Amino acid sequence: MSAILKREIFSYFHTPIGFVVLAIFYFFAGWFFADTIQVYQANSLVPVFSNMFIIILLLIPIITMKSFSEERKAKTEQLLLTSPVNLFQVVAGKFLGAYVLYCICMACFAVYALVLSFFATPQWIQIFCTLL
Repeated sequence: MSAILKREIFSYFHTPIGFVVLAIFYFFAGWFFADTIQVYQANSLVPVFSNMFIIILLLIPIITMKSFSEERKAKTEQLLLTSPVNLFQVVAGKFLGAYVLYCICMACFAVYALVLSFFATPQWIQIFCTLL
């Protein structure tokens, strides 16, 4: 399963799809964060998280649909399914690869919380629970 996980992470950053997903996510996250801080003078990231929910709903299928379709495209699906791992390990490795990319996307909110802590007292419980 770790070999599949490493291969998935490598494939996300070997092709432009990982960088495009990160660029789109960081663009909208930065835009919503700046808008929330400047316009609403908020000391919470809840408005940013609620706006990012729609973007996340659109980006998650882009991240996940690539994993098995690329196997078919590269004609390595039969090799993967006949390898000495069971189907659960294949799916779990591909899921964890997509989840690692998603966690890299969500890491920007930790930076935003630190920036917010310099100017206001953020609501840390809400931030941690929303990130979780």
